[in-house]
Amino acid sequence: MALRTAEQYKEGLRDDRNVYILGEKVPDVTEDPYLKVGVETAAFDFLLGHDPEYRDIAVIKSPDGGEEVSAYFEVPQSPEAVAKRFDLVKTASQYTDGALPFVKDVGTDIMNGLLAVTRIMGNKIYEKRINDYRWHCAGNDFSLCGAVTDVKGDRSKSPCEQNSPDYYLRVVDETEDEIVVSGAKAHITASAYTDEILVIPTRNLTA
Repeated sequence: MALRTAEQYKEGLRDDRNVYILGEKVPDVTEDPYLKVGVETAAFDFLLGHDPEYRDIAVIKSPDGGEEVSAYFEVPQSPEAVAKRFDLVKTASQYTDGALPFVKDVGTDIMNGLLAVTRIMGNKIYEKRINDYRWHCAGNDFSLCGAVTDVKGDRSKSPCEQNSPDYYLRVVDETEDEIVVSGAKAHITASAYTDEILVIPTRNLTA
């Protein structure tokens, strides 16, 4: 499944996702007049890996030495690797005539930030979970976006002082297999046409 084509990416969006615009449910995000331009722009990230001119910066081998995957999922381990990632993002922007696709760079940036924090913490379990998830996404060539900003309500108050606890996204239940969250989150437009949404806090939270 790695290195999907642009058409395979679009086909993957024709599922049972619930997207509403102006109070109306969107039947197909790939054809909606408000979202189609975003989908078409995002699709360039899936063209890049198949273009012989850019394969050297757009494609890597997975860690097990097997299939080819998008270079966005590489973990930069040196200044040279960071520079290569910068070239990839810049090239994607130039490839789309200045419109950055935004469906792999933000999500993998979040993964890299989380990985750095877990290494500082020395938490090997978290580190393994992040990397397992990374290569799961890479192996399926998922598109990603980041849900970053809580709506906050009264910004002069802390989360626990708000009129509604739903002004901040929070965990309300936890089972062996999943967590259940409630609350509002504002995130980038690409949420309507990506495979995965990574949710991170907008501020440092205490207990």
